[in-house]
Amino acid sequence: MVKYLLMPMLQAIMTDQPMTGLVEVSVYVNEHYLGQGLGSRLYEALERELEARGYLRFLACIALPNPASIALHEKRGYVKVAHFPKIDYKFDQWHDIIWMQKTLDGPVRKIEK
Repeated sequence: MVKYLLMPMLQAIMTDQPMTGLVEVSVYVNEHYLGQGLGSRLYEALERELEARGYLRFLACIALPNPASIALHEKRGYVKVAHFPKIDYKFDQWHDIIWMQKTLDGPVRKIEK
């Protein structure tokens, strides 16, 4: 199940600048499956695959409020690096967004496409 969900996502998020080692990550879990550890398992598989491909810096954009997503990212070692107030308009109102980053140790190496 993880591979089925993961491969289209990996193809969609690969950067056109392969030398940067930077990639934006996103995992969406249906509300009926929240709290079952699915998001953590998906992130584990996603990050493992991205690291194997040479990516060492992961960025996640989160619309606020979203305490569950922030908690998941913090648990995985992400830290908040940016906060943009009232920049995202959805559900008939403005929302803040934050960017969180996780940086793995290691030298940046050429990314395999």
